[in-house]
Amino acid sequence: MAGPQEDEKRNRILDAALGKFAAYGFARTSMADIAEAAEMSRPALYQYFANKEDIFRAMLERILEAAAEKAIAALQSESDMEAQLDGFLQRWTGDLTEQMRSTEHGDDLVEAKTGYAKPVSDAVNGRIRRALHKHLASAGADDPGAAVDLLLLAPLGFKYDDPTTARFRKRLQSLAASVAASVS
Repeated sequence: MAGPQEDEKRNRILDAALGKFAAYGFARTSMADIAEAAEMSRPALYQYFANKEDIFRAMLERILEAAAEKAIAALQSESDMEAQLDGFLQRWTGDLTEQMRSTEHGDDLVEAKTGYAKPVSDAVNGRIRRALHKHLASAGADDPGAAVDLLLLAPLGFKYDDPTTARFRKRLQSLAASVAASVS
């Protein structure tokens, strides 16, 4: 088991990698770039990760898990169903979309996510899907599976016309209101 110092070094590597991937994209970022940003040698970096794909997977897992925690917490808030679903969508889809759009190479990172880190992405998406299904079923939704599909898949279409972040978030809010009205 890793100690606090090892965890701190791993986190420093992942923070450095995020900065480099955001600045250069996945393909143009090298292990040397990450090592330099993490203020360590390349050989030291290889003590923690086998290659940049491993670093990317660990970085993405950390980002997605943090977003999932916030999204699931929103479902458990003391608000009404509309506010819970809006909070869920804003934390899960809105924040992640905004984070990817804030970098010049967000599209490259999304592409790398589906290539190098699909198992990580699939695992966290499965966790999100199960939590949302459980929440909607306990609220008495007639067809929680259909509502889950709508809440998780509609936001993909909301990005089709490349809306501003504010417009995208407004669409998420409208979706939350629509689904909440169908559950109540």
